Amino acid sequence: MTSLDRSVDPNAPRWCPRCEVEHPASACKPFRLGAESVLLCPLCSLATEPVIVHAPQADLVSVYLGAFRFPFQRDGLIPLVALAIGVWAVGYFPLVGGFLSLSITAGYCFSVMRHTARGKDEAPFADDVSSWFEIARPGLRVLMAGVMGLGPLIFLALRHTVMNERSGLSAVGMALCGLWAVALLPAMLVVAAYREGCLSVLNPLPVVALISAIPGAYAKTVAMLLPLGVGAAVVWQTCLALAAMVRVPLLGALVTVAAWAVALYLPLVIARILGLLVREHRGPLGIDP
Repeated sequence: MTSLDRSVDPNAPRWCPRCEVEHPASACKPFRLGAESVLLCPLCSLATEPVIVHAPQADLVSVYLGAFRFPFQRDGLIPLVALAIGVWAVGYFPLVGGFLSLSITAGYCFSVMRHTARGKDEAPFADDVSSWFEIARPGLRVLMAGVMGLGPLIFLALRHTVMNERSGLSAVGMALCGLWAVALLPAMLVVAAYREGCLSVLNPLPVVALISAIPGAYAKTVAMLLPLGVGAAVVWQTCLALAAMVRVPLLGALVTVAAWAVALYLPLVIARILGLLVREHRGPLGIDP
């Protein structure tokens, strides 16, 4: 197995976190900062970061198992607790609280994917936002991905309930729609993290291109994410149900935030795994992290 290469090549490409653009090192402007020399972005003059190239590993599953340690690495608990507080706080907004909680969670998970794909192993802090639309955009993308992935299954389930169909054909159709959702949702989430615009997630071509580029690795990823997704849903409902049982005001708030932090652990692990998928297959996927 090839170990991860963490040495920084002075000629390695540079990443600008403000412009979210990768530049060749030769295009960046050198700047003396004390005893060190940094390379500035040619567009905005912000200090750039080296793109750390990780050599592909033979055992993809062993790479994914390291994702379970991700929220506990370095200062990872700080953004996790901050995310839990933010999700809990916006949940009190009338009418849109649930959607904002979903959107904040999705936005941070997208940041984890992109941060991981760029070769970073520490948990990122939340991206800066300047408008309510930027806060809502990740949630809209996740909803669009859900429409594409879960739409056929929801339609058949509603039809089965309303029309009370119990035929074998209906059961086969629901099974096929369930397989459709399981197979496509991970790729849709990756596309949602990188594509511009909300409606672009509805385009199936990038999803098909991603799966066809790495079918074996993608199948392993789906097999690992399936129990994690089910576990995340169970842990989510259990933690919030237990927190709702605490009626003491201040203690209840602390317990609820702690419950959110526990419930958000597996979604962050899933986001880390999808980022590792992009990192380990950056070339075939053609994704610029």
